[in-house]
Amino acid sequence: MELKDQFGEDTTKLTKPGLFCNPVNKNGEGINNPSTHLTCYERPLFSSWDPKPEQITATDQFGEWALNLRSKPSTFCVPSLDITDSQQQMTGASSSALLALPATEIDNYNLYWAKTTPRTPKFERREVNLVDQWIDDDVQVIKPLRFGTPTENYIDEEAKLTCYKVRKAGKFEKREVDIQNEFGRESLTVKRPYMLCVPSEQLTNEEAN
Repeated sequence: MELKDQFGEDTTKLTKPGLFCNPVNKNGEGINNPSTHLTCYERPLFSSWDPKPEQITATDQFGEWALNLRSKPSTFCVPSLDITDSQQQMTGASSSALLALPATEIDNYNLYWAKTTPRTPKFERREVNLVDQWIDDDVQVIKPLRFGTPTENYIDEEAKLTCYKVRKAGKFEKREVDIQNEFGRESLTVKRPYMLCVPSEQLTNEEAN
Protein backbone atom coordinates (compact mmCIF):
# COMPACT_ATOMS: atom_id res chain seq x y z
CA MET A 1 0.00 0.00 0.00
CA GLU A 2 1.00 3.65 -0.50
CA LEU A 3 1.82 5.78 2.53
CA LYS A 4 2.45 9.51 2.28
CA ASP A 5 2.81 12.19 4.93
CA GLN A 6 4.52 15.55 5.41
CA PHE A 7 7.97 13.91 5.61
CA GLY A 8 7.91 11.51 2.66
CA GLU A 9 6.13 8.76 0.75
CA ASP A 10 6.68 5.13 -0.19
CA THR A 11 5.01 1.78 -0.74
CA THR A 12 4.96 -0.53 2.25
CA LYS A 13 3.90 -3.93 3.50
CA LEU A 14 2.26 -3.96 6.90
CA THR A 15 3.34 -6.40 9.57
CA LYS A 16 1.25 -7.54 12.52
CA PRO A 17 -0.48 -5.15 14.94
CA GLY A 18 1.76 -3.97 17.75
CA LEU A 19 -0.31 -1.34 19.56
CA PHE A 20 -3.99 -0.91 20.38
CA CYS A 21 -5.01 2.61 21.41
CA ASN A 22 -8.26 3.32 23.19
CA PRO A 23 -9.77 6.68 24.25
CA VAL A 24 -8.87 7.71 27.80
CA ASN A 25 -10.19 10.21 30.32
CA LYS A 26 -7.10 12.02 31.62
CA ASN A 27 -7.40 13.91 34.90
CA GLY A 28 -11.18 14.08 34.53
CA GLU A 29 -11.05 16.02 31.26
CA GLY A 30 -13.54 13.71 29.52
CA ILE A 31 -13.49 11.76 26.23
CA ASN A 32 -14.48 13.39 22.95
CA ASN A 33 -15.05 10.20 20.92
CA PRO A 34 -15.50 7.03 23.01
CA SER A 35 -16.16 4.72 20.03
CA THR A 36 -13.05 5.29 17.91
CA HIS A 37 -9.84 3.41 18.67
CA LEU A 38 -6.57 3.06 16.76
CA THR A 39 -4.90 -0.18 15.75
CA CYS A 40 -1.22 0.37 15.02
CA TYR A 41 0.90 -1.84 12.81
CA GLU A 42 4.51 -1.86 13.95
CA ARG A 43 7.64 -1.80 11.79
CA PRO A 44 6.03 -1.40 8.35
CA LEU A 45 8.34 -2.69 5.61
CA PHE A 46 9.18 0.23 3.32
CA SER A 47 10.81 -0.33 -0.04
CA SER A 48 12.79 2.89 -0.38
CA TRP A 49 11.65 5.52 2.15
CA ASP A 50 14.75 7.52 2.90
CA PRO A 51 13.98 11.11 3.87
CA LYS A 52 16.44 12.81 6.18
CA PRO A 53 15.80 12.71 9.94
CA GLU A 54 13.63 15.63 11.02
CA GLN A 55 13.89 18.11 13.86
CA ILE A 56 10.56 19.67 14.81
CA THR A 57 9.01 21.65 17.63
CA ALA A 58 5.73 20.38 19.05
CA THR A 59 3.48 21.87 21.69
CA ASP A 60 0.71 20.22 23.69
CA GLN A 61 -0.85 20.30 27.14
CA PHE A 62 2.45 19.16 28.71
CA GLY A 63 4.57 21.92 27.16
CA GLU A 64 6.69 22.77 24.13
CA TRP A 65 9.39 20.33 23.01
CA ALA A 66 12.11 20.27 20.40
CA LEU A 67 12.08 16.72 19.03
CA ASN A 68 14.40 14.71 16.80
CA LEU A 69 12.50 12.20 14.66
CA ARG A 70 13.90 9.09 13.03
CA SER A 71 13.84 9.06 9.26
CA LYS A 72 11.20 6.35 8.73
CA PRO A 73 7.80 5.83 10.38
CA SER A 74 7.88 3.14 13.05
CA THR A 75 4.15 2.54 13.07
CA PHE A 76 1.04 3.00 10.94
CA CYS A 77 -2.26 3.49 12.82
CA VAL A 78 -5.81 3.19 11.48
CA PRO A 79 -9.19 3.99 13.11
CA SER A 80 -10.80 0.83 14.45
CA LEU A 81 -13.87 -0.40 16.30
CA ASP A 82 -13.73 -2.48 19.43
CA ILE A 83 -16.33 -5.17 18.68
CA THR A 84 -15.48 -7.45 21.61
CA ASP A 85 -18.88 -7.15 23.26
CA SER A 86 -20.61 -7.65 19.91
CA GLN A 87 -18.86 -10.89 18.95
CA GLN A 88 -21.47 -13.09 20.58
CA GLN A 89 -24.17 -11.41 18.48
CA MET A 90 -22.41 -12.08 15.17
CA THR A 91 -23.53 -14.84 12.85
CA GLY A 92 -22.48 -15.54 9.28
CA ALA A 93 -21.47 -12.35 7.50
CA SER A 94 -22.69 -10.27 10.44
CA SER A 95 -24.83 -7.17 10.27
CA SER A 96 -23.62 -4.08 8.43
CA ALA A 97 -24.03 -2.10 11.66
CA LEU A 98 -21.56 -4.28 13.54
CA LEU A 99 -19.07 -4.16 10.69
CA ALA A 100 -19.37 -0.42 10.10
CA LEU A 101 -16.06 1.39 10.38
CA PRO A 102 -15.64 4.37 12.68
CA ALA A 103 -16.93 7.68 11.45
CA THR A 104 -14.10 9.47 9.70
CA GLU A 105 -13.48 11.93 12.51
CA ILE A 106 -9.84 10.98 12.94
CA ASP A 107 -7.10 10.24 10.46
CA ASN A 108 -4.72 7.42 9.73
CA TYR A 109 -1.39 8.23 11.37
CA ASN A 110 2.28 7.53 10.86
CA LEU A 111 4.17 7.45 14.15
CA TYR A 112 7.87 8.32 14.25
CA TRP A 113 10.30 7.51 17.06
CA ALA A 114 11.05 10.79 18.82
CA LYS A 115 13.35 12.10 21.51
CA THR A 116 14.05 15.56 22.86
CA THR A 117 16.75 17.42 20.97
CA PRO A 118 20.09 17.66 22.82
CA ARG A 119 20.68 20.91 24.72
CA THR A 120 16.98 21.75 24.81
CA PRO A 121 14.60 21.59 27.82
CA LYS A 122 14.00 18.03 28.99
CA PHE A 123 10.63 16.60 29.89
CA GLU A 124 10.04 16.36 33.63
CA ARG A 125 8.23 13.23 34.74
CA ARG A 126 4.76 13.78 36.10
CA GLU A 127 1.80 11.80 37.35
CA VAL A 128 -1.62 11.79 35.70
CA ASN A 129 -4.83 9.89 36.36
CA LEU A 130 -6.11 7.75 33.50
CA VAL A 131 -9.55 6.15 33.25
CA ASP A 132 -10.45 3.96 30.29
CA GLN A 133 -12.33 0.71 29.64
CA TRP A 134 -9.73 -1.25 31.62
CA ILE A 135 -7.97 0.94 34.18
CA ASP A 136 -8.65 3.70 36.67
CA ASP A 137 -5.22 4.52 37.98
CA ASP A 138 -2.44 7.06 38.36
CA VAL A 139 0.45 6.56 35.95
CA GLN A 140 3.82 8.22 35.48
CA VAL A 141 4.39 10.05 32.21
CA ILE A 142 8.08 9.45 31.48
CA LYS A 143 9.16 11.19 28.25
CA PRO A 144 8.16 11.90 24.63
CA LEU A 145 8.46 8.67 22.66
CA ARG A 146 6.76 9.09 19.28
CA PHE A 147 5.31 11.82 17.11
CA GLY A 148 2.25 11.19 14.95
CA THR A 149 1.32 12.92 11.71
CA PRO A 150 -1.74 12.28 9.50
CA THR A 151 -1.22 10.36 6.29
CA GLU A 152 -2.43 11.23 2.78
CA ASN A 153 -6.15 12.05 2.31
CA TYR A 154 -6.22 13.36 5.85
CA ILE A 155 -9.19 15.10 7.40
CA ASP A 156 -7.08 17.53 9.39
CA GLU A 157 -3.45 18.00 8.37
CA GLU A 158 -2.76 19.94 11.58
CA ALA A 159 -4.05 17.22 13.95
CA LYS A 160 -0.70 15.91 15.22
CA LEU A 161 -0.06 13.58 18.15
CA THR A 162 2.76 13.50 20.67
CA CYS A 163 2.95 10.11 22.39
CA TYR A 164 4.60 9.78 25.80
CA LYS A 165 5.94 6.67 27.44
CA VAL A 166 3.95 5.84 30.59
CA ARG A 167 4.53 3.56 33.53
CA LYS A 168 1.73 2.11 35.61
CA ALA A 169 2.28 1.07 39.22
CA GLY A 170 0.99 -2.41 39.91
CA LYS A 171 0.00 -5.27 37.67
CA PHE A 172 -2.11 -5.03 34.53
CA GLU A 173 -4.06 -8.15 33.60
CA LYS A 174 -3.91 -9.11 29.93
CA ARG A 175 -7.14 -8.71 27.95
CA GLU A 176 -8.41 -10.13 24.69
CA VAL A 177 -10.02 -7.62 22.33
CA ASP A 178 -11.71 -8.08 18.95
CA ILE A 179 -11.31 -5.22 16.50
CA GLN A 180 -12.66 -4.25 13.08
CA ASN A 181 -10.99 -1.81 10.69
CA GLU A 182 -10.32 -1.30 6.98
CA PHE A 183 -8.12 -4.42 6.94
CA GLY A 184 -10.79 -6.68 8.42
CA ARG A 185 -11.50 -8.30 11.77
CA GLU A 186 -8.81 -9.47 14.18
CA SER A 187 -8.35 -10.67 17.75
CA LEU A 188 -5.63 -8.99 19.80
CA THR A 189 -4.07 -9.47 23.22
CA VAL A 190 -3.63 -6.23 25.17
CA LYS A 191 -0.65 -6.64 27.52
CA ARG A 192 -0.06 -3.33 29.35
CA PRO A 193 -0.39 0.46 29.10
CA TYR A 194 2.56 1.72 27.09
CA MET A 195 1.97 5.23 25.74
CA LEU A 196 -0.30 8.22 26.24
CA CYS A 197 -0.90 10.13 22.99
CA VAL A 198 -2.18 13.70 23.26
CA PRO A 199 -3.29 16.19 20.58
CA SER A 200 -0.38 18.40 19.54
CA GLU A 201 0.52 21.28 17.29
CA GLN A 202 3.66 21.36 15.19
CA LEU A 203 5.16 24.83 15.32
CA THR A 204 6.94 26.63 12.53
CA ASN A 205 10.46 27.94 13.10
CA GLU A 206 9.01 31.41 13.60
CA GLU A 207 6.51 30.19 16.22
CA ALA A 208 8.96 28.06 18.22
CA ASN A 209 10.57 29.66 21.26
